[in-house]
Parts: sequence; structure tokens; C-alpha cells
Amino acid sequence: MNALPGTEGPTPTTFQAPMPDNACQLFGPQSPPVVGNAPAIRPRDPDVTGGYYLPVRVGLNVPQELWRPGMATQDALVGFGLERIFCGLAYAPADALRQYNQTYQPNQNPRIDFVSYQIDDNNAQVLEPAVGFTPSRTQIPMGSTVMFEASWTDDVVESYPAYDVLSRTLKTHREAMRVSWYATSGVFDHDTTGRSEDETDLYTDNIWHPDQIGPLHLWVVLRDSRGGVDSAYFQLEITP
Repeated sequence: MNALPGTEGPTPTTFQAPMPDNACQLFGPQSPPVVGNAPAIRPRDPDVTGGYYLPVRVGLNVPQELWRPGMATQDALVGFGLERIFCGLAYAPADALRQYNQTYQPNQNPRIDFVSYQIDDNNAQVLEPAVGFTPSRTQIPMGSTVMFEASWTDDVVESYPAYDVLSRTLKTHREAMRVSWYATSGVFDHDTTGRSEDETDLYTDNIWHPDQIGPLHLWVVLRDSRGGVDSAYFQLEITP
């Protein structure tokens, strides 16, 4: 995989690249540069957590012999993401800015503690994450109703200051947690589930219904409200 600009990361599926020096000018609260005779562009607004994000585009260089049907070019597999950047506060009074700089801590990625499953009314069991191909897979009977539950620990739910434009003061918030559910077959009751910043439960669940027999690939993606992310991958088998 080509990773330009940047260098290879610590694993075969990661890479690292430097943050642009003018990221906060292009995508944050600082005034963007004026190009030629074009009119000036107003600075970006923060999200509800007071954060700004650098858009990231990643293209996967696939050798032609591995192209899937319908792929037009070797760079046809493209993904986009948003990387949180620290740009401070805009239009805040000096005391709020000083307090913000003293109390703000960069966001840390959350961590999935475990994922469990419960088939119909049976006892819940913990799923083992898959590493590579797993010949022995958790079996789930066709026609059953499965409840998946994703859990995290209290220490990954961080508190952070955010500037309230109405009261012109800093307010402390607790991160909301959201889980996205992906599977190669079957149907979830919800695409995403989670907890708001006012909810203190350290788990979320979702009901899944199998719709075909065979192997199943399951991804669980945990995100916090400041852009942190963690994921887990599982392999299961749907039996007759």
C-alpha cells in the first residue's frame, strides 16, 4: 500500500503522516487564506464538543490481478475520515481561554472492553475477537434472535471543557459513546446504538437476525463524541 505523503506505520495496515502546519487555518477557527481575487472565507465553526477536524482521504493501491469486478482503476478503493485537531478557542474572553488551555486534555481513543452475544433466552457469552482466519467459529442457529452487547470501561469516557457561546463560559461535558454495527449478512434492529453524555451505563446492545446460512463477519466500531475510535472484528458461523 502506498502511503504518500507519510511513512509506514507500526503494522502492515497503518501509516503515519505529518499534520499540515496550516490545518487550523484551513479547517479551524483561524481565517482561511485568500486565493487571488476570490472573496474571503469565514472560519469554520466547531462541532458541539468545540472541536475541529482535518479531512483525510486514503486510497488503497490494489494490484490489477486482484481487482474486483467493476473496479476502474487500481486506486478505486478509497476511504475518508476526520482527524481531530487542536485549535484552541475562537472569540472567547481571556479568562475562558486561559481556563480552557489549563484544563483541556487531548482526546484519547476509547477501548472496547468486550463484546458478548445472547441467543434467544440462553445465557450471554463473550465473543473472542478474530485474528486472521479462524477455522473454529462461534455457531449461531438460523432463525434465532441474537442480542449483541458492546461494553467499555468507565476510564475511557473522558470529561472535557467546551465553550458555551450563549453564557460565554466554559462548561464541563462528558463524552457520549456511539457503537456502529456491521455484518456481512443478517439484519440489525439499529445501525448505531450508544449512550448520551448524560447516561452513565457502560454498554450498549443491539438485536440481530440471521438471514442466511454460512460464515459471518462482524465488526463493532466504538466512537466517542470527540472523534476517538476503537474497533473489534469477529467471525461466526450461521448453522441450519
